[in-house]
Amino acid sequence: MRRGIAAALTACGVAGCGGAAAWALQAAALPRPASGSVVAARAMSWLAGDRALESTFVIGTERPVRSRCVPTRLPVGDGRPEPAVLLEVDGRRRVVAVGPPYLTIRGTRAEKPHGLERVRLALAGCAPVLQSLIGSLVGLQTTPTVGRARVDGRAAQTLRIWTKAGRLTVYVDEQSKRPLTVTLAGPRVVGRARLRLPRGRG
Repeated sequence: MRRGIAAALTACGVAGCGGAAAWALQAAALPRPASGSVVAARAMSWLAGDRALESTFVIGTERPVRSRCVPTRLPVGDGRPEPAVLLEVDGRRRVVAVGPPYLTIRGTRAEKPHGLERVRLALAGCAPVLQSLIGSLVGLQTTPTVGRARVDGRAAQTLRIWTKAGRLTVYVDEQSKRPLTVTLAGPRVVGRARLRLPRGRG
């Protein structure tokens, strides 16, 4: 009986090794992901979770605005918790549901913001919205375009995203892939934001 069990375990071990070898050969045959896709995926990974960000941004000829955006969850519609953000802009607070269909909640009212509103949320440092925009880049383009730049003396990489409002460029730290700056260049409006972590957050 013991010999039968030992033989069976040995056979399973051999089969397991064979399966592992086959998987390794299959993995070796797969093409390596493009560098742009890797940068985008790592930036999305950094933005995942409860990433609170602060921002100083300006759109068009408006004065510079300071904001703070904190991811949370909020009962919307049928009461189920949906992804949302607590957004504070120059001391004024609002709650935005950032899951589809991107409803803006003001008290008991709910409305759909236009395309520029979504870009404004990204410039304001709302991590879930910025993550979604980068995700759309990965979904629409086989190889996202990546460039190199420097932000405040720090080596950075750029990701370009086309939106209805114009071209959004996200500058991420070359090592951590944390977003540092976001710029908007559109036919009707331009904007720029400098993103930073709240004090006490690494």
